[in-house]
Amino acid sequence: MLARLLGPASYGVIAIASLVISLGLLIADSGLSASLVQRKEIHDNDVRTAFTAQTLIGIGLALSIALSAPLLAHAYSQPILAPVLQVLAFTLVLQSASQTSAALLRRRMDFRRIQKTQVGSYLLSYLGFGIPAAYLGLGVWSLTGAQVLQTTLNLALLYHATRHPIAPLLQRDTHMLHFGGRILATNIVNWVSTYLDSFLLGRAFGTATLGLYNRAFFLLNTPVTVVVSASQGVLFAATSRTQNQTDTARQTYLATFGGLATVIVPAFMTAAAAAASLVEATYGQQWVNAIPFVLPLAIAMPLFALMAIAGPILAGLNRPQEELRAQSLAALVAIPALLLAASWSLAALVWVGVFVHALRFTLMTAAACNVLRVSAGTISRILLRAVLLAGLCAFLPALIEQFWTAPALLKFLLEILVSGTTWLLLLLMLPNVFTEPETKRYLHRLTRKLPQRFARRFA
Repeated sequence: MLARLLGPASYGVIAIASLVISLGLLIADSGLSASLVQRKEIHDNDVRTAFTAQTLIGIGLALSIALSAPLLAHAYSQPILAPVLQVLAFTLVLQSASQTSAALLRRRMDFRRIQKTQVGSYLLSYLGFGIPAAYLGLGVWSLTGAQVLQTTLNLALLYHATRHPIAPLLQRDTHMLHFGGRILATNIVNWVSTYLDSFLLGRAFGTATLGLYNRAFFLLNTPVTVVVSASQGVLFAATSRTQNQTDTARQTYLATFGGLATVIVPAFMTAAAAAASLVEATYGQQWVNAIPFVLPLAIAMPLFALMAIAGPILAGLNRPQEELRAQSLAALVAIPALLLAASWSLAALVWVGVFVHALRFTLMTAAACNVLRVSAGTISRILLRAVLLAGLCAFLPALIEQFWTAPALLKFLLEILVSGTTWLLLLLMLPNVFTEPETKRYLHRLTRKLPQRFARRFA
């Protein structure tokens, strides 16, 4: 709704500001949240130290961003970027202060509370403020205000759920600093590999083009982020509890990898086949120039999702250096490649971004397989099954997209129905062809949580 009301230019400005804030948040966290989750025992002083450090770093970074905002606005030739970034810098303090509460909930494996908080604060902020403000013509400030409100609500709800001690304390903790430092370095390297293309795209081709790319990215990345964030939190907390049980971690990794591949690869191949209908049905005619971005992003997103589940397992096994090594190597290749592509053409920059995702996936999967003793043949077999399933699911939607003339929404709904039905029938009729044994065992355990009549049928 907001994309239809505001158009690409407003989202280009917000995209640049959000990239800066997201990097600041990684630095403010300093890996301390992961340290609270990973270590076997924590005390009140550990919580106070993490909260104090994260909040102080957040305040310092927020001031730095606010002061340097005019320089960034000048670099992008967008005067409105300076005040927007200065306002959003305030959210960095709030987000930094909320990270300790979120870490404690992840440590307790209370992911339901985290999800309720995130979804609730988002809906209240964007439905309650963002959309009405956009209708009133506030433009980019409707997005800015909604983000400030969401961050404030999220902090209040998370702290209400934990009520952890907040008295200032800074104490030297070797384990926390060492483990957190490796996590911080890994997160920064990940950020560079993931978002450098957006920074370069906005600088080289303008904020309106960045807005188009950002919304296409958001459309495809949001479902992946929801699934991956939930999976990462559970995988990290669960693996941290059983740090020495490599066999259990291996089974968990294969079950998760196989399950994600079976769902995500067909979904995104269908999105690529139905790119025009997807964009027009969701955002409207003014966003048709975002359609060319859908195909490369639809290839990149499954690679990102399958890559991302390796990190929390390696960190939970106290091997974060493995991820840091793999991601650093990817970044060393990505930075010059993306800089060169940005000086060449928009298409080159976007497709080099896909190559970067493929490289990160290859290096991270290899690192996880090495630690967990998983063969390359097993991973290849899972991927081949997923690609075969995806091709069968996307075949009819591609024909519908190409040859049927109908309103975009109607066409896209039919494509979803056809693809989803094909996917379900193939899994039900040929489960041994398209599903890994570890995934089937996990799904069998999952069916026990269903009502009895459904559990018997699915089992």
